Amino acid sequence: MTPRRKGFAERRKALGYSQEAFAHELGVAVSTVARWEAGATDPQGYIHPKLAKALRITPERLAELLAPAAPHPCRPVVYAAGPSVGDTDDMKRREILSLSPRPAPSLRCRPPARPRPVLARLPHLPKPDPS
Repeated sequence: MTPRRKGFAERRKALGYSQEAFAHELGVAVSTVARWEAGATDPQGYIHPKLAKALRITPERLAELLAPAAPHPCRPVVYAAGPSVGDTDDMKRREILSLSPRPAPSLRCRPPARPRPVLARLPHLPKPDPS
């Protein structure tokens, strides 16, 4: 999941725009504004000047607001796989990898999701006779 663009949404709110009013100002759908703020999609290049004008910021500041945010600190870091078995530099790479510090496993930010209950399958019931 992509990190949310909080600065983008905060700037919109600071100017008193609701998502609906902001979408109307730009001539886009409300769902489009919601996707921009959620970081699910990026605004098309042609709309950037309108965005900067509506938000009363420079194009450079807009680029900063739309830039991807740093990953959340609770998200685990994924390391690349080690060297392949048939590689001639296998031992050197393994030695270098063993020297690199690895952070302790991170804690989850929220409790684990509750398992969904498994519903037992109902036996096939015969259809009632219409007569």
